[in-house]
Amino acid sequence: MKRAKFISIPQKLAEISFPSYFRAGLIAAGFICLLVLRQASGTFGVSLGYIYIVLISLAGFWFGLRGGIISAICASAIFLIEVGLYPSWPARELVLRGAGFRLMVYLSSGFILGYVSELQKRLSREIEYSAYHDKLTGCVNYTWIVEFLEKEIARSRRFIKEFSIILIDIDHFKSINDTYGHLVGNDALAAFAGVIKDNLRNMDIVGRYGGEEFLVILPELGSGGALVVLERIKRKLSEAKITSRHLKEGITISLQFSAGISSFPYNANNSRDLIKLADDVLYQAKQKGRDRILVERRRCIRLKPAKGLRVEMSRLSDKEKLKIKDVENISERGILFLFPQDIPDKEFLCRISLPGQDFTPEFTCKVAHKNKTEDGVYRVGVYFVDIPTYTRGTLFHFVREEES
Repeated sequence: MKRAKFISIPQKLAEISFPSYFRAGLIAAGFICLLVLRQASGTFGVSLGYIYIVLISLAGFWFGLRGGIISAICASAIFLIEVGLYPSWPARELVLRGAGFRLMVYLSSGFILGYVSELQKRLSREIEYSAYHDKLTGCVNYTWIVEFLEKEIARSRRFIKEFSIILIDIDHFKSINDTYGHLVGNDALAAFAGVIKDNLRNMDIVGRYGGEEFLVILPELGSGGALVVLERIKRKLSEAKITSRHLKEGITISLQFSAGISSFPYNANNSRDLIKLADDVLYQAKQKGRDRILVERRRCIRLKPAKGLRVEMSRLSDKEKLKIKDVENISERGILFLFPQDIPDKEFLCRISLPGQDFTPEFTCKVAHKNKTEDGVYRVGVYFVDIPTYTRGTLFHFVREEES
């Protein structure tokens, strides 16, 4: 029972977080204190030998195999020097008969505890790496990349910075799996991820978003910079000779990709909308023939209007109210209306009412675009000219709450 209690002492001490220099100093101070105690007692007290093992154990836990062996050698050297320098001390003969066993215990403790400590640290690193990385490509996984995106939004908002995200999807990847097999497809996927990582900055991060789709986060880089990065990746990918150990010698695979770019805060101010917009333009790139890069140009994301939201439009000239068929979507900057008849005016007065609130004061709206649908309805997009800042913030916050 005493031995079990003794072994738990270095384990608990090892769990305490100290700087490396403090740990080394603590172990050195322990050896010095033992020397002083041995000199003060003037005898080879057997109990002090256990304290040497505590120090060796701590060195092994804290500094691994090398630390455990060095501390064991130090303890052994101190012991042999004392035995040689003080022949008249009591119990010397008894200690000498067990000297070999004592030295073996010192060295074994340092080796075993140091090895176990290194093994534990290596396993912890592997588990942590596996928890946040995709094993096939070496990129961070979906969970970690989304978590990083949330942190980057908070950081960029705090320091008033912009950044961009890119969704990249390999074109016709299914045909590679169908033609050469999934093992070759896996090797191609890993090679593709390697090309992306090799052409990013140290501060950039790339994660496997799902299947053959990757999400890249480019801190403090706008959409123009993101385009430069993608063009570099596209050029390097065209030069790369991608092969696989599962292919016959000399056979290489060519890869192309489509990508969509969105930026914070110009396109959206939260992770969900940023990813959605990048995914939308990626889909458009696929629809337009693949092997192309598209940038989201909308300044703010458009959402379906909240239930209970009311909008009034009236002419500037006579303040006559216009008949509105429906509100198709709304953003921080404007509204897309459906009108049953043509609206020749270019400017209007707008009033907005949220559920449970009175109408806001009038503000000016201007027509940004207009078109007639096949069923005779007019789609008119207007943007806010002089909407009060408070009204804009309250309106969009309410709309977003309802949409979520």
